[in-house]
Formats: sequence, structure tokens, C-alpha cells
Amino acid sequence: MNQIHPLAVIDASVQLGPDVEVGPFCVIERGAVIGQGCKIASRVVIKEGTVLGSDNEVSEGATLGGRRSTWPTTAPAAS
Repeated sequence: MNQIHPLAVIDASVQLGPDVEVGPFCVIERGAVIGQGCKIASRVVIKEGTVLGSDNEVSEGATLGGRRSTWPTTAPAAS
């Protein structure tokens, strides 16, 4: 049985496996998949489309997923 804190915000399209725990002030965006037995602590944000396998534990305040960085991976050439 899932344990979802009443102050968590979970999009209706999110797929939750069995025995998932979600703490207060969490936000789980659309299209996320949370596997069986995951424990999501308070203030966690799981971004759109993120997939977690079974039995993961996510600590307080973490953000998972999101867009890739547009920052360059190497320094620009000197001019």
C-alpha cells in the first residue's frame, strides 16, 4: 500500500508502483514513473518524464531529472 503525504503534489499521469512512500512538500511532475518500494523524503522534486526503478531512496530536498544543461562542456577558444 502506498503512503502519500497529503501535502505532496503528484500529477495524475504519474505511475506509482506498490509500496511507495512520498513525504510532505514533494512535487512529482507528469509522466514520471516511480518503481516499487521507493521512498521519497520531504521537499523532493521529480521532474517530468523521470523514471525511478524499484527500491530507491531519495533524500530531502533532492531534484531528479530536468532538461540537460546548455552550458558548454569545454572552455571557448582564446582569441
